[in-house]
Amino acid sequence: MIAYQIVMKGDYRSEKYAEISRRSFQPAIDAGIISEIRTFDAITPNSPDFQEHINRYNWTPSLMHADIRSGKSVDDHSDTEQAGMCSHWELMSLQYESNQ
Repeated sequence: MIAYQIVMKGDYRSEKYAEISRRSFQPAIDAGIISEIRTFDAITPNSPDFQEHINRYNWTPSLMHADIRSGKSVDDHSDTEQAGMCSHWELMSLQYESNQ
């Protein structure tokens, strides 16, 4: 199995956490469960194609109970929330297309 990590390249904290995470998966690599860990470039609000990613989806207000109970305005998601969701959805799409 190939594992993927979403990493914000050039961001010290993200790259440091990815390094720590890869070490934590070493037992699964040693056991042959994971054959390799690949990096998936995170989509961020600063990504040149951020708006293109955003436009691929039909955004609706949050229905998450924690958001509603918190009193947070649920009419829209922040750019950072959208970027995080796009990163995960793009990775899931890649997984589907490659049958991995």
